[in-house]
Amino acid sequence: MLDLLIKSTLIPERGKPADVGIKDGMIVKIGEGLEEEARHTIRAEGKVLFPSFANMHTHISMSLLRGLGADLPLMDWLQRVIWVLEGEFVSPEFVRDGALIGIAEAISSGTTLFMDMYFFEESVAEVAQRAGIRAGLGFGILDFPTKVARTPEEYLRRAKDFVREFKGRELVFPTICPHAVYTCSPDTLRKSLELALEEGVYI
Repeated sequence: MLDLLIKSTLIPERGKPADVGIKDGMIVKIGEGLEEEARHTIRAEGKVLFPSFANMHTHISMSLLRGLGADLPLMDWLQRVIWVLEGEFVSPEFVRDGALIGIAEAISSGTTLFMDMYFFEESVAEVAQRAGIRAGLGFGILDFPTKVARTPEEYLRRAKDFVREFKGRELVFPTICPHAVYTCSPDTLRKSLELALEEGVYI
């Protein structure tokens, strides 16, 4: 018995409608007029079946800040709006709530993997694991103080702890994320790379 049978969906590579049978999370049959018994059946006439999306650059909890100062140039937006609001409001709870919204939006759009960088990524990990979505979670590294750390050395130390806590999880995997060339010195960027190589994770 199939777990899922999708009937009469358009598969772009085939150029015409077909049925798709899924069992144990794998596509096991593709053909026309499949009459297999299935736990669930989706009538998909007029719909297209294609692989899920991967969003390779997110700050998913910033869903709570969407639209604020959107008309400003980048550095004005960061310095006059975003960093001010983050300094006031960002907390593990803020990040969790923003992740709930952002991950719900991702799933509803067909995204099953996102690569994230923000503060308190432990909260994003909690939501991603509960939602069943894959996520690369980057501990953000900066040269200036925030609620997460005060110095580049402290960011790097906390990033190392984060990587070791989340390495080997089923759905989420840790990464090292120096914020940008305009917020990290060459020395911080070099040490971030060294840490990623030492721990065997993406940067």
